[in-house]
Amino acid sequence: MIESLERNNIIFDYATEFYYKNSFESIDDFAFMDSAYDEFKSFAEKQGYSIRTETEKLLEESMNNDDTLLGSEVQEKYKDLLLAINKGKVEALDTYREEIQKKLEDELVKRYFYRDGLYEYYLSNDDAILSATALLKDNSRYRSLLN
Repeated sequence: MIESLERNNIIFDYATEFYYKNSFESIDDFAFMDSAYDEFKSFAEKQGYSIRTETEKLLEESMNNDDTLLGSEVQEKYKDLLLAINKGKVEALDTYREEIQKKLEDELVKRYFYRDGLYEYYLSNDDAILSATALLKDNSRYRSLLN
């Protein structure tokens, strides 16, 4: 899913558009709101974002090759199934929101504040860094893990 978004430059293109529409004075001012993610989903749909699954490929191939054999009723069922698959792909943008949003935030922070800004952003927003920092501040918990 995320690979397809990146391969089709959806994340890159949206980040470019976002960058030119918004400004932030410092890394502390940067925030990627829910409304921005909703805009991203709309952007992805307008760009014709799609993942062609193996199921789709097989369905389309059989629709094209077997149209006289299958009949119109089966052809309609195939079309309904393809529509359901496309709807599922759009819904996947919500299913994988956390991962997609992280990629978007990384791309945006690099544009505004370069790689140094990304590292600074991670210090206060990356779950692994926050967990490690909390562990290091809790001396008794840290020592219990070492023993």
